[in-house]
Amino acid sequence: MDVDFSFGSYHSKTEASGNALRYTRSVEIKELSVPVSKMEELKRFYRMIASDERNTAVLRPAGAGSREARGNLSGPKGRFSNVRWHPQF
Repeated sequence: MDVDFSFGSYHSKTEASGNALRYTRSVEIKELSVPVSKMEELKRFYRMIASDERNTAVLRPAGAGSREARGNLSGPKGRFSNVRWHPQF
C-alpha cells in the first residue's frame, strides 16, 4: 500500500522469502500542524493506515508437494493480503 498526502505518507509491503513472511511499513509525518480544511483528508489517511494494519495472514501446515510448502502462499484476497501486524514501538 502506498498513500501520499501533503501532510504525511504511509508505505507497506508484504513479502515471502523461504520460510519467512516479512511485513515492512513506514510512516512519514511531513507537517506537524494540519489545517482544519484538511481534516477529512487526515481522517482518511489514518483510516487507511488502520485498515492496512488490521489485515491478517493465515498460515497453515502444508504437505511436502503443495504450493504452500514451496513458498507460494496466498490468502482469500490475493497473495499475502491477510497479514496480521502487532506493532511494538
